[in-house]
Amino acid sequence: MSLPVERDLVAHDRRIVNTEAPTKPVKPALDERLSNAPSLSFSPSSSNASSPVTSAATSSEPVVPPQRVSWTWMHVQQRMRMLHAWDAKCTVEEQAVRQLEREAQQDMDDSMSRKSALMEQLQRLCREEMLLNSSESLLQSEIAALASGREKLAESCRAAEKQRRITVDNNAQRHQQLEEAQQDFERRKALHEEERQEVREETAELDARTADLEAKIVATVQRIADQERKVRFLEADILEAEQTRIEALQREVSCLLSHLEAQDR
Repeated sequence: MSLPVERDLVAHDRRIVNTEAPTKPVKPALDERLSNAPSLSFSPSSSNASSPVTSAATSSEPVVPPQRVSWTWMHVQQRMRMLHAWDAKCTVEEQAVRQLEREAQQDMDDSMSRKSALMEQLQRLCREEMLLNSSESLLQSEIAALASGREKLAESCRAAEKQRRITVDNNAQRHQQLEEAQQDFERRKALHEEERQEVREETAELDARTADLEAKIVATVQRIADQERKVRFLEADILEAEQTRIEALQREVSCLLSHLEAQDR
């Protein structure tokens, strides 16, 4: 992770050097061009000195006509205007160069601050890389533990699958047994319902017979009660008759005793 950051820093420094390189020799080149320009300083005294009258009187050079002098003066003025324009242009370019130097210095300062920030980021990334390496070792150990756990889990899954199949077979057998038991229960329920119907019929018959027997019992009890009343009446009559006979016998015995006593006397 640190190599790409270092490559970015080196490339940024190279860009700064390439930016500064063309701006430095601008001033010497400008001075060189100004020094190579022809010196065309002109004054009225020099123009008077070069007039045709003076030159003709002082030297043996050929006389220059006035048209030639005016044309040369116009040419000199044109060259002076060009030089002034060139000087203004160079001033503007110098200001632009200074502005570029300031911007380059600002870029350099920014790049240095960015470089320091990137170095801090690089150090932080190195620390993070160390932490990541330690975390990677921990993750490797965790991965190994997870692999062993996965093997154990696979064994547990196989055992669970085997147990599930056994459970499914047992459940199928139990389901079949439950179906058979339910069918048996339905048959027994039908038989029980038939038996209950028979019991109901027998109960109804027994109820009818019980009602008849109860009626007969009531009639028998009534007859017994009538017979008992008759017996009580008969017993009362018999007791009364016996009492009467006993009283008659007692009177007869008394009479006989009295008669026997009378005879004994």
